[in-house]
Amino acid sequence: MPLLLSSVSRIHDVASAAEMRGFLLRTRESQSRPYRFKIHDLLAALIAAALVTLGVLL
Repeated sequence: MPLLLSSVSRIHDVASAAEMRGFLLRTRESQSRPYRFKIHDLLAALIAAALVTLGVLL
């Protein structure tokens, strides 16, 4: 019984958070604007990949 109550509580929390962020059950879409990929994103990805590669080599 405690596991069931905990699960229902968690589901309620997640549903509330999703609703506050614009996800509605009837549309299943976010109301936020689409994100455009920018050059800063590419640079961050390249730096992250270089750091991971460096970490593996060392």
